[in-house]
Amino acid sequence: MTDRPLWARTNTRIEVQRTLSRALIAGSLGFVALLVAVVWAVAVPHGPYAPRRIQPALDTAVRRAANGDAVALHGLYSSAGLRQTPLEAIDDLLASDAFVGATGVAIDRIVPIAGLDALAPQAAIVNARIRYGDARPSRPIAVTLDLEEDAWWIRSIELTTVEAP
Repeated sequence: MTDRPLWARTNTRIEVQRTLSRALIAGSLGFVALLVAVVWAVAVPHGPYAPRRIQPALDTAVRRAANGDAVALHGLYSSAGLRQTPLEAIDDLLASDAFVGATGVAIDRIVPIAGLDALAPQAAIVNARIRYGDARPSRPIAVTLDLEEDAWWIRSIELTTVEAP
């Protein structure tokens, strides 16, 4: 046998087990961190067409429309949108009850398209639903956006006549 006492041999085993368990935990945490990084890099959409880049522009537009502020909504239009959409057209858009009580939008689909204007080399057609604070059903909306100077601006807003279920 050995000349070491029993308690010394037991402590060595405990230290080995403790070291192995710490290494196993550290390896598992490293693997989870790597897995999260890979999922974030692959599955989460990046770039200008990511919903998290488009959502704030749409929510701001719907909130301004819900307040009935045509001038503030007109300020969110792109250069091309300002050229083709007079303030009276926005007044007509706000005359409907589509934006009354609206709190934001839920994006259904983003369709990237080639830029429709020299000032906006990138554009997108966004199909979304207007969300309301009360129990009203959501209403579909189609918005054409232009990417100008790394920000999304509205080119046109089209309401559908049929409410979503």
